[in-house]
Amino acid sequence: MMRTVFRISACLAISTCQAARSDSGFYGTWRVTGIHTYTRITESEERMKALIGSSIVLAAGKVVESGEEVCPVHAAPVIALVDSRDEVEGEGITPEAAGLPARVEKLDYGCIAFYRVGDRLIFNDRGAYYEAARITP
Repeated sequence: MMRTVFRISACLAISTCQAARSDSGFYGTWRVTGIHTYTRITESEERMKALIGSSIVLAAGKVVESGEEVCPVHAAPVIALVDSRDEVEGEGITPEAAGLPARVEKLDYGCIAFYRVGDRLIFNDRGAYYEAARITP
């Protein structure tokens, strides 16, 4: 009986690890490399540019930007394929200006969202659409 329980526990642990790996296209450490465009509402240019060169860590239930947790996030962020026009609607920009294709994979933490475009991430923070490159998986 004990062996059966152990085997079931081991299988569940392995399944959980494999499920987390399916998000590995987003999860990891990223370096902010630049700004694509600004929305209608932005912070100061100086504050926005300060984010360039900083690192962002994405994990299940956690977003860390420059060593600080960004905001309260969903414990299980949602990944979906979305229409980028819907994502930027009302911001006074086009998907193309933000660096987004017509359809894009989105990782939504509830308080901040990240879009995967090839081997890059695009995200909106402080009123600007930033691009980031992966540092580590």
